[in-house]
Amino acid sequence: MSNFLQTLFNTNHDQPSFLVFVVLAFIAIVVPNLSKYLYESRRARNAPHTTSSAASSGPKKKKKKKR
Repeated sequence: MSNFLQTLFNTNHDQPSFLVFVVLAFIAIVVPNLSKYLYESRRARNAPHTTSSAASSGPKKKKKKKR
């Protein structure tokens, strides 16, 4: 556990290994894109379909102009 904390907080001020850079790059690139994709897919699945309901509602009435 102490090795993990030492690596995580870099208490010896050593240069991180190549594996640490790869993991950080993976987190920085993949995780935001994955979370955005999951958010959009949930939003699209739960949203009502407004285009089909608007088309079936019929023609809209025109407002009369005041003279």
